Amino acid sequence: MVSVVTLGIGIGANITIFSMINAVLMRPLAAPQSEQLVRLYETDEQPFSKASVSVPNFIDWRERASGFESIGGYVPRSFALQNRTGS
Repeated sequence: MVSVVTLGIGIGANITIFSMINAVLMRPLAAPQSEQLVRLYETDEQPFSKASVSVPNFIDWRERASGFESIGGYVPRSFALQNRTGS
């Protein structure tokens, strides 16, 4: 009985993990011609180092870039969720 439950949990976990990886990493982006998307970086003094682009530089790139159809930016953020219960 324990082996059947363990096997079921293992199979369920495998299916869940694969479904998440498939949805996030393996499917193409929901953008037209997503194979043409590129990511731009700035470099700093250290070799092979990638740095975030400053807002003024991003604006300059967006205004002056003639080799791209459009340029967009994003700011990665991390956050923590907390469960606060009031009394």
